[in-house]
Amino acid sequence: MVADRSGGDNGQAVIEPSGDVVAGSVGTWSVRYTAGNSGLKSGSILRIGSECDSDWGTPQMSDPSAPEYLTVRGPEDCLVSVQTEDVKTIRLKVQGRALRQGESIIVVYGDRSYGSPGSRAQTFLEEKHYFWIAIEQSPSETPITLDDSPHLRLIGGPATKLILTTPSNGVVGEPFRLHIKAEDRWGNPSASYVGTVDLTGKGIKGLSPASVSFRREERGVKWLENLSVSKAGVVRVKGQDKFAGM
Repeated sequence: MVADRSGGDNGQAVIEPSGDVVAGSVGTWSVRYTAGNSGLKSGSILRIGSECDSDWGTPQMSDPSAPEYLTVRGPEDCLVSVQTEDVKTIRLKVQGRALRQGESIIVVYGDRSYGSPGSRAQTFLEEKHYFWIAIEQSPSETPITLDDSPHLRLIGGPATKLILTTPSNGVVGEPFRLHIKAEDRWGNPSASYVGTVDLTGKGIKGLSPASVSFRREERGVKWLENLSVSKAGVVRVKGQDKFAGM
């Protein structure tokens, strides 16, 4: 028995590599659309787009050696034209013969084959950054967006600094909490930070132990609860990575 991998009438799409992406990193990603039972007839439009508020690099097709170079491949005898509709959407049009069931169109973001350094991912975190796939078989038909359009998760990169935050106004004897965040170069919480932070703060009760260690599952963010001050005035707390000196 042969499994049907065509994705039903409208086809399916995948992105490779599909693993977590460090925000602001440079890489190459391929979106592969495979035609379903209905194929894509000549003249059909295939759009690939993401949310407009993303700062992912803008695809370009004019300079193969420059950043964000985008290429498109289809079956050898099936012509596919491509254009950018806006900064986050590309429009593919099937020309000549139809794209048959099981055949694929591959769009490569940041194609390095010709000297491009690649494509820069967006600089902020997102649990699901979609590459929405919309199909328009003819101008008279309503475009269909694939329910299972591919997506990537954007995570924070290596820590470059520590940010400590407390209330700006407190009351003597009343508890407050301290927020500690290990930030990457873009200001995101560092997903991989597992350092130990030494803390000092004269006049702060509850600042014990004097150091706190981050677990990987905390993803660069930690709270210290039930701190308080014993007298009025300006109180400062300082944190420093025990080994890296951040």
